[in-house]
Amino acid sequence: MTDKDLTLKELLIPAIDKGMNWLVNSDIYQKDGKETGGLKSKYDPKIKKYETWAGGTTEALCTSGFVEIALLYNQTFKTNKYEKEINQSVEHLKGLWNKKDKIMWAGLNSKSVYPLWAGQSANALYLHSKLYKNNESKDMANQIVEWLMRIQNEDGSIPRDQEWSGKIRKHPVASWNTWLITTFLEAERNGVKNAGKSADKLGNWMITNQNSDGSFYYNYNSWKSAWRNIRDLGNNGYGSIFKSISTKTLWKHPTSQSHSLYSALKLHEKTKDTKYLKSALKVHEWIDNNLSVNHLFFEKYWLKKHSVQEDVYPTAIVILANNYLYQLKKEDKYLNQSIQIAETILKSQFRSDDKNMNGAFPGVPLHPTEGYKTYAWDTIGAIKSMNELYKILIGKNSHDVGVKVEDN
Repeated sequence: MTDKDLTLKELLIPAIDKGMNWLVNSDIYQKDGKETGGLKSKYDPKIKKYETWAGGTTEALCTSGFVEIALLYNQTFKTNKYEKEINQSVEHLKGLWNKKDKIMWAGLNSKSVYPLWAGQSANALYLHSKLYKNNESKDMANQIVEWLMRIQNEDGSIPRDQEWSGKIRKHPVASWNTWLITTFLEAERNGVKNAGKSADKLGNWMITNQNSDGSFYYNYNSWKSAWRNIRDLGNNGYGSIFKSISTKTLWKHPTSQSHSLYSALKLHEKTKDTKYLKSALKVHEWIDNNLSVNHLFFEKYWLKKHSVQEDVYPTAIVILANNYLYQLKKEDKYLNQSIQIAETILKSQFRSDDKNMNGAFPGVPLHPTEGYKTYAWDTIGAIKSMNELYKILIGKNSHDVGVKVEDN
């Protein structure tokens, strides 16, 4: 381990602590009424207001992400520091389950369903069940996964987020939903019948739709609704267009790349099938060639150009993938890239007298209207990746870190 590694290791703990402090003590975390335990999406310091995606007053993605990283923090640093907030957020997630329709709302008072957010919620509930021996969390997670399996398309793909109309529209499908492979694999470990098959189906869809350069488009559509998509969403790089129509209309989201990378590696870890490792190395090569000079993803990629603004969360996921590859292949390039990414993310952490800013991370650095806002999901991704990198740097596995922090 080099002196540089040691210096970074020393920087990671205070950065993680500041990020966790922001998540719990700022108003991103809700402390009153039905919203208790739920999280908002982002904070705008210019108007001093919080915003929430998906039309609700809280957001399932950030709430479940908080549960997961708070549990991981407590496990890594051998503390019960966030136990109260964890349990409140778990109860909030359980309250988002619609028992009548057997679907999960994207947030409190939201009328949308986001399969990816539901899957992330199941992941958090499974971890809560494992660490707290909580069967209610496991049962709730199983119900969520059984719903995701019901809406999975025959080709293995998963429909993208949408307003609830009484039934799920099968198309378009989102490539960043490949993250649900991790959910299905965890569900299989928790006894959900055929969850492993759902993971394999989604993995096969992922490989089938991977571009020759290793990348993935943002959305994929059916022939039937493709032209409606062009009409409704516009041929401006933001529309979700079936990839065979015209390459000029297509764009790529960085989360699709990092989610597919990580999920392919998780499938390889389970099955040892080299096709998944080959897919992962292929998209990793595309990532290597398309990061910014700051070692971050750009927020959007088109045919021959990319956005100016960068994107923190999907880049943080590359660290998680690199950790697996570093341990599998014993090649320093993966650890070195993770260190470069972490150094950039650390520099972006906000330092402010405003409690609603201090310790948070931006979502899209360099964005002219969004770059100064704090993003809960990107803060969660940054903390999760730094926590895992920290464990690699100290040379111990996730179950034997041996670090003690003081409870406040």
